[in-house]
Formats: sequence, structure tokens, C-alpha cells
Amino acid sequence: MSSKAKSSFAKHRARIERQGFVRVEVNVRKEDASLVRRVASALSDPSRQADARRFLRQRFVKPRKVSLKALLASAPFDGIDGIERARPRDAGKAVALERWLHERPHSMGACSASTTLFPINGLA
Repeated sequence: MSSKAKSSFAKHRARIERQGFVRVEVNVRKEDASLVRRVASALSDPSRQADARRFLRQRFVKPRKVSLKALLASAPFDGIDGIERARPRDAGKAVALERWLHERPHSMGACSASTTLFPINGLA
């Protein structure tokens, strides 16, 4: 190939890349080649690309996994009677660990004579 032909290919590919296109090569069966060409054509045509993308994503892309927390947060609970979304913040009750501290083996550390209080659920 001449250098002039190479430079025109390079210019064409650079122009296509600036437009946001990427060159993709695929190997398909002979009977599927025209189908793949039509799909590529639909994806590059501004009047058809939105519908083509939506259809292809619905059919071939697995939906992202959503956590239960995110799913519940996105649920439309407004207007449903009987569901309280806000809940009181309770740090739990204080538990005296004095007996537990005295009963554990001495090899685990020194025993404290004072009563140590910890919230039961770990919130301070």
C-alpha cells in the first residue's frame, strides 16, 4: 500500500475516533454477517441508535446486582399507610460486665474491681 493511501486511512480512522467511534472486528458465521452489519448500522445511525441500544441492552446485558438496602431505598413507600420509615435512635441499654470480668481466667489479663458499662449493641 502506498504511503498516500496509508495516510488517508490514518486520517479517516482519526476522524472516526474523534467522533467517538471505535473500530471493532468480530468473527461470525457467514449467514450472520449481514445481521451484524445491520446491528452496527443501527447503532451508528442517530435516528435509530437509542432504540437499538435499549433493545440490545434489554436482551443481552445482565442487570446489575442491587443490594437489598438499595432496593428498599428506591422503593416508592410514600403514600402507603402504616409504614413508618423513621425510627428512633436508641443506643441500647448499658450492661454491667463486672461479674464477667471477675469470672474470666486470670491468664487473660488483670481483673478490674470497678464496674465497666458498655452499650449492648456497641453504640456509644
